[in-house]
Amino acid sequence: MGLNGVDNGRLWFEHVRIPRQNLLNRFADVGADGVYTSPIPGESRRFFTMLSALAGGRAGISLAGLSAAKTALIIAIRYATKRRQFGQPGQAETLLLDYPTHQRRLLPRLAQVYALDFSLKYLQERFEERTEADGREVEALAAGLKAISTWHAAATIQECREARGGQGYMAVNRFAALKADSDIFTAFEGDNTVLMQLVAKACLSEFRQQFHDLNLFTLAGYISRRAALALADWNPAAKRQTDPARLRDSEFRLDAFRHREQELLIKTAGQLKKRLDQGAEAYDAFIEAQTGLAAAAQAFVERLVLEQFVAGIEQAQADAPRPQTTVRFVRPVHH
Repeated sequence: MGLNGVDNGRLWFEHVRIPRQNLLNRFADVGADGVYTSPIPGESRRFFTMLSALAGGRAGISLAGLSAAKTALIIAIRYATKRRQFGQPGQAETLLLDYPTHQRRLLPRLAQVYALDFSLKYLQERFEERTEADGREVEALAAGLKAISTWHAAATIQECREARGGQGYMAVNRFAALKADSDIFTAFEGDNTVLMQLVAKACLSEFRQQFHDLNLFTLAGYISRRAALALADWNPAAKRQTDPARLRDSEFRLDAFRHREQELLIKTAGQLKKRLDQGAEAYDAFIEAQTGLAAAAQAFVERLVLEQFVAGIEQAQADAPRPQTTVRFVRPVHH
């Protein structure tokens, strides 16, 4: 579809011996006697250590997808500030961006670009400062943000193309190239749906480490009751507090996103435990819970993005220069 210069292919060798000194043996080795050894104990830990090498690539693809989405939005929004269509007789036609439906198509995606930009800067910092202790967490962050940002890029480019009407299909407007070259980002360095399963596993692992062997259903009931009491203070459904100030409060939204993430994770973990207690194999139980796992992973990443969006806005406001108080008089220019 695109990126023809890096077309994938296959290459076979027959009856070719690779010298042992040329093995890719950073994490494991094969001795002269054919014995496999590794300094990393345990298959699971060895597997995830090798996968951690993909985190950098996933971060890079996330940024590339975000860049493509930014480009598409710039093209579509600038066009909408100049293109006029329909209006009252005898008056100037209305700008596309003055139509609420057009605003609804583009401006929420513009806001998402800002949110993802802050989030990917956070990922970049975590990746550069990662240690062995938080390597699995950074890998999950990279996988989740890669999925969210590239899905967003594909949908945004399509929406921007449609927002330019037939002109959006002309090559000069760049949408054809943007779509062809960025659509593959949803599969590069891992299929997005599979990556979200990785995120879900990381969330479940963290959940298990926090609560060890406590009875899951007892725990779920306790957390639900505690959350319900906390939610009663700010939940608009509980007290009908739907004034704009309440709904626009960042802490309100963060609490709502955290509650959703917690509820989905508890529900999915309970489903897994129930199937395991019934004697199901771990693999089968995990497959049956895939839909819930995907929802929990999505909630985790969206909560992370919102947290970084709020933090980025607060930092930008703190760094903003103070308004000038000097009064300047400008001599009028006569034409």
